[in-house]
Amino acid sequence: MTDIQTLKCPNCGGHLEADLDGDNVITCDYCRSNIVAPEALRKTPKEKPAPQFNTLTRQSAELHRIATLARGGDMDAAMQTFAEVFGSEAMEEATIIRLAEGRSIEVNGINLRAPAVLSVQGTGWNPESSMKIAKGATAATAAVSCGTLLVSIVLPLGILLLVGGILFFAIPNPFAQNILSSAGIAAGAQVLEFGSEGIGSGQFTDARFVSVDGEGRIYVAEFGSSRVQVFSPEGEFITLWNRIDDGPLDAIAASRDGLLYINQTAGLTVHDGMTGELLNTLTYDAANDFFTGRFGPLAVGADNGLVAVHDGDDASLLWFGSDGVVGQFAEAAITENIDNDNIRDIAVDGVGNVYVVPVFGGTVFKFGPDGQFITRISSEGDDPGQLRAPGGIVVDGQGRIYVSDSWGIQIFDYGGQFLNRISVLGSTFGLAIDDEGDLYVAARTKVVKYEIALDN
Repeated sequence: MTDIQTLKCPNCGGHLEADLDGDNVITCDYCRSNIVAPEALRKTPKEKPAPQFNTLTRQSAELHRIATLARGGDMDAAMQTFAEVFGSEAMEEATIIRLAEGRSIEVNGINLRAPAVLSVQGTGWNPESSMKIAKGATAATAAVSCGTLLVSIVLPLGILLLVGGILFFAIPNPFAQNILSSAGIAAGAQVLEFGSEGIGSGQFTDARFVSVDGEGRIYVAEFGSSRVQVFSPEGEFITLWNRIDDGPLDAIAASRDGLLYINQTAGLTVHDGMTGELLNTLTYDAANDFFTGRFGPLAVGADNGLVAVHDGDDASLLWFGSDGVVGQFAEAAITENIDNDNIRDIAVDGVGNVYVVPVFGGTVFKFGPDGQFITRISSEGDDPGQLRAPGGIVVDGQGRIYVSDSWGIQIFDYGGQFLNRISVLGSTFGLAIDDEGDLYVAARTKVVKYEIALDN
């Protein structure tokens, strides 16, 4: 019998107490990591043959869907889906509720938990593979986890290594490291990186803004420089032009037809994205028939219209049509609903909802197409799904919300539930999404493109 006094948490080194709740998992009281119990301490030894890893990947994805159905109140569909996926008789409603609450259930000798977001992080991506691979050892227990243990199995493949709250495993195969995740949304696979530090063509000194037009052209602007650079969808340098002043830049946003909106000291200007030609300067004539204050962050909606933060006496939301004419003004919408009206970035989804990220507070505020406040997403903190220093924000075609943060790129579903996180080395600032759903990140001296694998 293993002496429990000798067990240490492999994550933080803390003392582990074997207070098992029937799923053979020990929870560390210090860092809250979940660790598979040694075999000698398990209440129910698992002797059944292990499922194939690809099967577990698919099942973990379905667990997420089942839990989502249950949380949405469609219990019949959740129970039917569970029976279809696992080949079992329909579970009792109480069991499905337990799964939806994130607690464990046992099916065919395997302990399962939801939300089942399977996440393994690395430096490359092999779309044909379902494993995080590294050179290494043999045999024993493996587990797959994203913040909490989801699947506990015995595999004749590799060994478990717990680092920073994420479980890695190794099998004797010389493949490259992979990023893997499933169940609703996968961690992004880096497929492109361009740029380097410098002042030449295709180089950056402080790239904080990125946007993509309908043709896939990528626009990159720097905070303290007047330069705007244009790249092909493959990241090849096309051209460079200078905006009309060299003061600090607040925001850029590309329209589908190749216009580039720029908020700078000189005002909110509209340019031909390829040539930089100044086409228009947008203003707002308030009740006093003159423009007061200035603009803040910008975003182009699915209708090709522009949404902007208007910094007058109060922070408001302003909508311009594609013709540059003001169509709607939600006066003081930000000031009345957000304590901190110093706004970092905004985004617009496909149905016109506006997402606002303040500089401080760690929260995303969601407004309807009419400017009415709807809800808030996330909170300030360091746990998964919390934001410490939010920066850029975008929304993809599935309504998933991406927020750059000191922890990487945090991802939330349309309802604001945390899904996953893309770990990014170095600083992250502005974000952009193209028509294919690929994510672009401005990172000071480079731009990185991620392919996001979605399970609809």
